Amino acid sequence: WLQMMLRWSPKERGKDLKQRSKDSQDGVKDSEEDSKESSSEAGKDSPKASCFCFDELSRILNLKLVHVLNMTSAEIFTYSVQPQEDVASLQERIAQDARIPPANQELLLEAGLALEPHNSVMQCAIDYSMMDTRRADEPLVFLFDRSCYSYEPQFTPRVLPENIRFV
Repeated sequence: WLQMMLRWSPKERGKDLKQRSKDSQDGVKDSEEDSKESSSEAGKDSPKASCFCFDELSRILNLKLVHVLNMTSAEIFTYSVQPQEDVASLQERIAQDARIPPANQELLLEAGLALEPHNSVMQCAIDYSMMDTRRADEPLVFLFDRSCYSYEPQFTPRVLPENIRFV
């Protein structure tokens, strides 16, 4: 999608990828017609050049996302969710990425509330069309492994230079 939006030619930028490939196949016969039409239609878009990029942008902006922080590996996983999904279906997807079985997953919201498998996943999804833009961070769901009892930091502290240690 981003490659399509960054095309230099506005005619190419606004077209669907399928439409563009169809146009390239019809290019020989269309090139003769385009030269005739270009003088008569100066500046008008043809009906073939539908503005696909804005449809895609709208679709992307309407996605509902869940960001999950795996507390054992310090990785963040992002999932697109639908209103009819429940937390159990999200747990199955998390199990594939985090390799933690759903039975061992403990999902907590920022406020400390546990997500129950039978509840709707929309209680933790982010709706970017309604999100407060003043907030710098994104809401997270915290994933804990019930079979793990030790959570060691996943980073090593940076060694300070000699002259900084004395300050």
